[in-house]
Amino acid sequence: MRSPRYQAVADTALVVMFASALLAPLVGMWLGIGQLQASEEKRQLAPLPRITPDFRSWDTVPPAFTAYFNDHFGFRETLVLDHAAFLVRVLGESTTPDVLVGKQGWLYYAHGRTMDSYRGLESFHPGELDQWVTALRRMRDWLASRKIPFYVIIPPDKHTIYPEYLPSSVTLSATTRLDTLLAALREAKVDVIDIRDDLRRAKSAGPLYYLTDTHWNGDAGYVAYRAILLEIGRTFPRVHPYPKSDFKYSRRKATGDLNAMLGLTHGYEEELLFLVPKSDSSVRPEVGNLVINVHNDPQLPRMVMLRDSFATFLMTLLSQNFSRAAYLWDNNFNAALIQSEKPDLVLFELVERRLADGAPLEPSP
Repeated sequence: MRSPRYQAVADTALVVMFASALLAPLVGMWLGIGQLQASEEKRQLAPLPRITPDFRSWDTVPPAFTAYFNDHFGFRETLVLDHAAFLVRVLGESTTPDVLVGKQGWLYYAHGRTMDSYRGLESFHPGELDQWVTALRRMRDWLASRKIPFYVIIPPDKHTIYPEYLPSSVTLSATTRLDTLLAALREAKVDVIDIRDDLRRAKSAGPLYYLTDTHWNGDAGYVAYRAILLEIGRTFPRVHPYPKSDFKYSRRKATGDLNAMLGLTHGYEEELLFLVPKSDSSVRPEVGNLVINVHNDPQLPRMVMLRDSFATFLMTLLSQNFSRAAYLWDNNFNAALIQSEKPDLVLFELVERRLADGAPLEPSP
């Protein structure tokens, strides 16, 4: 039988532990310990509410402070991370409808209409296909009137190349949104570089997409680079892909965007792979709205690329084949940039999932 003194010590310890657990979030918030940042949560965190002299606004303060506390309490990072890890790694469940937890650790982006076409639920809404074809055809025509070739490349989503790791509940549709658009663009005589079969053949040599991110890696970038230059080389004979042995890997660790959406941040990083030329150690992957790379060979053509984030894994490769390459992170047509850069060709790159959004802005009449 426990002595009264032992029982008192145990009760006191229990009270202290309970009080510490209650106070820890407040103390942690005050000291700024274990708080997640907006960049890690991929959303805007609730701000601290302002109390004004107008008493009529005071009834909004309690719910606003509750939202602020929920986003900023101490040790939230640890709790969110542990909860997400248990759901995803142990139960195989997602913490958000925007991410599908697949097999063998593969994650897939499922926001909005991204997976609908793949599941066969829908293709384009009425009129959407015509909007896309019209926009890209008018870009081609505007450039053709200035004797500038125009090429379209649409990097496929991860699930298009790696459907085998999708959850068993997701089934493949016979015709996807990308299939429909590419067929329509070919009929409209828009030059399309379709790299899906190239990627499917190459994936047996190693992973081409990240398990915990939406993007492809440097190896997939090389597959796309080679296909792009083989097509461009039909018009520009001096342009040809360099062998992969002319490049080396640049590696860094980062939290995949899908992991971040699940709440799996610190300790769940994945190694990112870029290919950079061996001959120029100064070349590094660049991120920016407008990136311009100059190559010391005036006999090579000039190029403008309208792009999204997938081109980040292409830029260090493509820049070796053009005397001047301008990469604009915007899929809307930018006549001012093209008139300023005076390119010999224009590349339009846009990832497959963007086809669920509105068509890009076309040139003004």
